[in-house]
Amino acid sequence: MDLDKYKNQDILLVTPNSSKLSLLRKYDQKLLNIKYMTLEEYKSHYFFSYDDKTISYLMTKYNYHLDVSKILIKQLYVIDLEKDYKNEKLKELKKIKQELIDNQLLYFDYMFQDYLKNKKVIVYKYDTLDKYEKEMFLNATIINEEENILKKKVIKCDTLENEVLYVITEIIKLIRSGISLNHIYLSNIDNEYLYTVKELFNYFHIPINIDIKESIYGTKIVKDYLKTKKIPSFQNRVTTKLIDVINSLVMIEDDPNYEIFLIDKLKHTYLKPIKYKEAVNIIDYKTSILEEDDYLFLLGFNQDIIPKTYKDLDYINDSIKDEVSLYKTIDKNIQEKSSTISILSNIKNLYLSYKEKSNFNNYLKSSIISDLDLEEEEYNSNQIYDSNIYNKLLLGQYLDNYYKYGEINKNLSSLIGHYQIPYNTYNNNFTGIDNSLFLEYINNHLKVSYTSINSYNNCAFKYYINYILRVNPFEDTFSIFIGNLFHHVFSKMYDDNFNFEQEWDTYLEKRELSLQELFFIKDLKIRLLEDIDMIKKQELFSTYSNTLCEEEINIPINKKIDVVFTGKIDKIKYKRNINDTYFSLIDYKTGNINTSINNMKYGLDMQLPIYLYLLSNSNLFENPIFTGIYFQRVLYPSFKWELGKNLEEIKENNLKLQGYSTDNQERLYQFDKTYENSEIIKGIKINRDSSFSKTSKILSDDEVYNVLKYTKEKVEETVDKILDCNFSINPKIIDKKSSCEHCSFKDICYVNPSNYNYLEKVENLLKEELEKKVLDIDTIHVSGINNFEPGYIDKENEVIFGLQTDKPLKRIMNPFGGMRMLKNSLATYGYK
Repeated sequence: MDLDKYKNQDILLVTPNSSKLSLLRKYDQKLLNIKYMTLEEYKSHYFFSYDDKTISYLMTKYNYHLDVSKILIKQLYVIDLEKDYKNEKLKELKKIKQELIDNQLLYFDYMFQDYLKNKKVIVYKYDTLDKYEKEMFLNATIINEEENILKKKVIKCDTLENEVLYVITEIIKLIRSGISLNHIYLSNIDNEYLYTVKELFNYFHIPINIDIKESIYGTKIVKDYLKTKKIPSFQNRVTTKLIDVINSLVMIEDDPNYEIFLIDKLKHTYLKPIKYKEAVNIIDYKTSILEEDDYLFLLGFNQDIIPKTYKDLDYINDSIKDEVSLYKTIDKNIQEKSSTISILSNIKNLYLSYKEKSNFNNYLKSSIISDLDLEEEEYNSNQIYDSNIYNKLLLGQYLDNYYKYGEINKNLSSLIGHYQIPYNTYNNNFTGIDNSLFLEYINNHLKVSYTSINSYNNCAFKYYINYILRVNPFEDTFSIFIGNLFHHVFSKMYDDNFNFEQEWDTYLEKRELSLQELFFIKDLKIRLLEDIDMIKKQELFSTYSNTLCEEEINIPINKKIDVVFTGKIDKIKYKRNINDTYFSLIDYKTGNINTSINNMKYGLDMQLPIYLYLLSNSNLFENPIFTGIYFQRVLYPSFKWELGKNLEEIKENNLKLQGYSTDNQERLYQFDKTYENSEIIKGIKINRDSSFSKTSKILSDDEVYNVLKYTKEKVEETVDKILDCNFSINPKIIDKKSSCEHCSFKDICYVNPSNYNYLEKVENLLKEELEKKVLDIDTIHVSGINNFEPGYIDKENEVIFGLQTDKPLKRIMNPFGGMRMLKNSLATYGYK
């Protein structure tokens, strides 16, 4: 199109944005008076415009879906309020249009007609205008491509992949002949082509700008915002787009449909891909302007795709289009075909190709090929390519066909002689990821918990698949539902107005139960009632009258990024004294219980120590003092008969707490008055000399301190490995038990014997390992203090333990009740 002949006129050029960019480059220096508009912009001025309030009105009043509301509003362009329609659908549209006008929700540009009076309106690159659109441009100059003779060879390809390979081979020829990549274009690249094009062009090292739409809706930043409504403090590509979306909706932030609009806009807001300066580009052949030295590869020259085939599926269908200014489907298809031929016939350097099938569909060739009797040529895919990577892939395919079906490809011997590939072998090693990309992917934020830490230390690759890639979908099984049901009711049982039946029934409404599940649920209800009665009976023997349920604790871990260590403790029983708070932690279990903390050496089975660490490092209590950490098995599938005990006694014994208690008997008595023959804790025995038996699971204050410090080291060590992107396949085997059992990712990792880490079983971590690793002490002697017994000092934290003195000393209570003393507070007593 030549605009120079209009250089003395005031031009309004209605053209797509892709054409606008080309025209701006061409006429920027010629000082032409040109105003640009797209067709949609022109219609919004000529007819009316609307906004989110308009759409929300229809959604609220008529209960329309957001997308339906948008479609209906666009139908209103062809509705004439002065006309009486016969069809009920058109009558309804007329009513809606009048209603929107009355409510001032359609916005009219009353000055636009005056604006057009002094303009030369030119319409370019809109070759398939509808009837009402052409009426809108009655006084405009509509420039369409003139139809020339289309005589182009069409390449027939058996598969989509081979069609892309054909295009690549031709592009390589163009490059070798001196054609710049910036003059080579692809068109008609839909979603089915995108990833094949990206992959194959990469194999042949041909740079290409592919606009793969990546919505911000699926990013962690947006998901977190939708939960918390807090915008991150840092700024990157996602946060910038997120803020733009939020700002665009500020006028309807009080609207009842605000959340729907927000999610819709987030889903349709995309990140811009990185663009190469020198590369093959993808364009729309209908709207883009190609020069004489440009080359266009039009892929997918298939039926119903080129030309596009319209079907009678419009909201205003063919049966009622006579009453409005809309073309019927047959007219639209005739216009589309004619326009397509005209456009293609005016492209000088045009390459046409079609596919017979893809991985998902079979295809017919375009009707234009037969109508114009275009020459066809079959692409020979049986060749060796200019890509070592792709040739190696072909060699693997040819070897597969040879060994499976005895098929010998003519290029097999040539490829075998030229390439050596590790055929029939598989290396399942994790090859690593870039640390900076990983940190960007997690948005510089990491949340860890007992479950994720345990998962990582069982197998780093399992953690990567589950917590980073999130491949494993959540399955709401019946067993998970029952576990959550029990936890929910237990969390409510201490409420003042606790109503068991109401809590039970309300929770059951969340799931539609099968007949089989309904059968089991009746028995489970009885067991839960029994559990509650027995727990309350147990607590009659304790002075710990205060309870916290489902207490979530989050503490920061100081790393190079934002790391949060989190946990939710099922139950905390506690008692406040004047300066201290005595506590016991309890975690409900509906499955098997393992109370041993020996596997802490490997960062495994640390749930109780982790909960203890979280509470001790939180601000939940002032001067917290340890009493115990326990599991409580609340859903027992069957009972083992015990001689001399009735069923009630067996049930009570099953419900006793299992875990570790303080060795301070005075403190333990406050939690369990019956600890010598405990009604609350399982496994505690007292010797005749009033000492604890060897089989009792007790912890001294020193051991609790060591557990806390050891837990801190293991958690931070695990976090460091995660941030270093150490995600190797390394399942653990301890005492013949493998962490691969019940793993749902075996089909991904292809674990083999060389991946296993055989770990030595630890019999007594506290005595054999913990003291060696954690404690770094000096025996100290302080002059001037009477009744002194040697203690020790933790050099790292400058804290002294085990002091006995009759002089007043400034002290700080530790989480397990012993005395802490800062070094500088001992100067008075001669310690240096």
